[in-house]
Amino acid sequence: MVPSTYSRSMLFKAGMLSVLFFLTAHGQAFCRQVNVVTTEYPPFNYTEKGAVSGISTKIVRALLDSLEIDTEISSYPWARSYKKALEEKNVLIYPLVRTPEREGAFEWIGVVATGKTYLYSLQGRDDIDIQTLDDAKKFSIGVLRNAVRFRHLKNKGFTRLVEDTTPRAIAQKLILGWIDLWAADENTAHYTLSMMGHDPHSLVERRFPLDIELDGYLAISKNSERELVESFKSAFLRLQASGEYEKMIKNLIRVVQK
Repeated sequence: MVPSTYSRSMLFKAGMLSVLFFLTAHGQAFCRQVNVVTTEYPPFNYTEKGAVSGISTKIVRALLDSLEIDTEISSYPWARSYKKALEEKNVLIYPLVRTPEREGAFEWIGVVATGKTYLYSLQGRDDIDIQTLDDAKKFSIGVLRNAVRFRHLKNKGFTRLVEDTTPRAIAQKLILGWIDLWAADENTAHYTLSMMGHDPHSLVERRFPLDIELDGYLAISKNSERELVESFKSAFLRLQASGEYEKMIKNLIRVVQK
């Protein structure tokens, strides 16, 4: 029996709908192929029992869950994570400090970390007297490799900068006397020393504040798919509106006050 014109039309439409559904579903899946990278920077992000955890990570995971994106978060040395997000497509990175130099290189989703930066020394270092930033130039200062504090101090003419890949490694250098000062935000300094078994209040002291904007953002590589970028921006706004975001950010304050 030869199908009628109506039957052929319906079969054609059904076939087109199937193809459209297939392409849409696979298009969404492709769009949601996203890599997430960070580094070891407690309490914001750190590896615990084989998985990336931390206060900032909770915000990022909440966004991923709301968009039903199932992907791993990878922790690399900061220079590697930054290079990956700068050069590859659909790569989320956090926490990334927003600077004029970086502004056009990324799409900015929202703040996932915050804190004030200081130069820390061991307690009892009476030989360290810093009244101005220039006074600190004669001391060796531990900084995270290729991070914003390193570039900030280097641009200010500092030459005795000692780089390392993790806050814990820098803290250990400070404790052993291999460096004089540690440039760190208060959350990271206190949390890192506590996790190493030390009382930060009795071990170190603030010597000088660094005038660095330290809101750390979740950002995505500039050449990412537009739909993916807008999805994350919308999800971040929804998280803020729900009140959950404010609760997560307040955890940062509790860490310092402990």
